[in-house]
Amino acid sequence: MSEIQITRIAADDEDALIGWNDLMRIAYTCERSAAWWRSPDTTVAQFARPRIDKEDIALIAHLDDEPVGGAEINLITDCPATVELGVLPPHRRRKIGTALAEAAAQFLGNGDRSSAIVQTETYCPAGVAFAQAHGMSIGNEEHRLLLDLPTYLDADANRYKDSGASTVVPVIREDPDFSVTSWIGACPEEV
Repeated sequence: MSEIQITRIAADDEDALIGWNDLMRIAYTCERSAAWWRSPDTTVAQFARPRIDKEDIALIAHLDDEPVGGAEINLITDCPATVELGVLPPHRRRKIGTALAEAAAQFLGNGDRSSAIVQTETYCPAGVAFAQAHGMSIGNEEHRLLLDLPTYLDADANRYKDSGASTVVPVIREDPDFSVTSWIGACPEEV
């Protein structure tokens, strides 16, 4: 069996970050429909301009020259660390996730932003089983899915898209079963 190689991606290596983001997207969204995922531009911006209290770390796992998995570690001052692992489906159950978890653990106890508490998000039953096998328990469950807006809300939802305004968009309630509220900036208190 080939040896698993895990390396840290430099925060200024845009091509590597975009490739890593795509690999993580495939690993996370496998067998899920309408799953939300961040754009390549968002990923590059996150690593190029980190928050002052946060360190973002991207790891990639290779078997020979083939990328097979990755990890994202977010270390935030005075907050639990966030660790997310992704392994491409054909390579699961080959200890790649375990190797990534061990590599991620090395970052959790070192430096100014070390963390004894870790939280993670799991996007599939395989991820939940992996986390539980490594001693984690489920705290809450959340699903991030994309929803096509009804046509009567499309123009309303895009009204402030490029304005920079920080206002709540009024919601037209034509369907009593759901409502959509959108805003720009911090979440309003009434939401």
